[in-house]
Amino acid sequence: MTALLIILIIVGAIVMVACGTLATRLWKGQSLHLVAVPVTKKKRTYFTEANERSAQRVSWVCVALFGVLLTALMLAMSSLTDNQAFMHLANLLNIGMLVVFAAVVVWAAWAQYRANGGRLSFDKSADRRYLLCLIAAIAVSTVFSTVMAML
Repeated sequence: MTALLIILIIVGAIVMVACGTLATRLWKGQSLHLVAVPVTKKKRTYFTEANERSAQRVSWVCVALFGVLLTALMLAMSSLTDNQAFMHLANLLNIGMLVVFAAVVVWAAWAQYRANGGRLSFDKSADRRYLLCLIAAIAVSTVFSTVMAML
């Protein structure tokens, strides 16, 4: 059990670093191809301002996911120390971050819906990439929280 918790902490820390790096890159306007499709005109490829705003919304989702992972790791570490007060605090913080994460994901989907003139679907490839980023963040949060709940 202890070895499994240590492995979970190491994997969680790696995922946190990846999530933080992705959030920073998206906020700075790098790696936009993960969120949007570039526009090509006259042999020039670029991303629009709307694509950059979409990337910044996904960046906020990554920041909220970082918080969920951090509090889940706090919960794992509290299980290792058997400190009941720390365990209760970590549990409350984790539940709070899950609520914040859900609110940020709903906000990001709603903002993209509004930015696209009232539509959001998997038909258009830019929307598809955006929605897949949101779904991936939800999947990581769900898997990590489920594993933590089982331990």
